[in-house]
Amino acid sequence: MRGKNLIAGLLVAVGATVASAETIYAITNTHLVKFDTANPGVVSTVGAFNLGANYTRVFNLAYNKSDGNFYGIGWRDQINPNRATQTLVRINASTGAATEIADYGFSDVTTFESMEYNDSLGSLVSARGNFFDTTEMVTISNTGVVNPLKQTTRDNDHQVYDSFRNKTYSWDPNGVLQWVNIDLATGNGTNLGGAQNFGDGAYSSSQDAFFVYQVAFASPYFFKKIVTDGVNPISVTDIGFIGNTGHGDITGLAFIPTPASLALLGLGALAAARRRR
Repeated sequence: MRGKNLIAGLLVAVGATVASAETIYAITNTHLVKFDTANPGVVSTVGAFNLGANYTRVFNLAYNKSDGNFYGIGWRDQINPNRATQTLVRINASTGAATEIADYGFSDVTTFESMEYNDSLGSLVSARGNFFDTTEMVTISNTGVVNPLKQTTRDNDHQVYDSFRNKTYSWDPNGVLQWVNIDLATGNGTNLGGAQNFGDGAYSSSQDAFFVYQVAFASPYFFKKIVTDGVNPISVTDIGFIGNTGHGDITGLAFIPTPASLALLGLGALAAARRRR
């Protein structure tokens, strides 16, 4: 009992030191930017990708804990709205400079959408499929090697990973607007509430919450906070516009975990391990 009380006390102590606002990173088609989760109206630029004029977009940002870089999916040599050469790009977290890592061929033949770093797998996870439905979850190595993970029954345009509970969520803003808990072991999904045409998202371990932008036809995009334990329906809180005068071109979100949040995750894992004993 004393051990359980100690763990609980440490969780509270560490959690109390973590601010309720933190820096979140985002990408446009050409730049890495950042802003405060409590004040999304003020956006600052980290740096340009400098990938060249043949690149038209980069989207679905993920922070890779294994090498300390961001990763995204790129489009270059675009021929029409549906066809471009799809690539994996690595983005320097300090400068925004990007490097092409892998070439995945034409986007209307095999499409990659959504990307997150999954702690339990120690790898980037993406969704692969045809241009209309990316139903297969796959892992992607730091060098761009793709391996099948699990086939699902839904289109996974966007995904987020809850590193505290080891849960993956996905949604399809072009189809059934549901926030879905995806079981990567079986491919099955559980609906947890309306996704309200969300774009990309990211999980904050220090706040134990998800942050997404809501896609709009006119700039700027709206920033929202989402809370769920993976069982109960999501609760959504509106925060504000991303950039008061612009940034309707946000295409991805990601956090860089802080030391305090990593400590909180470690203590959470320890508590979970003790509960299983």
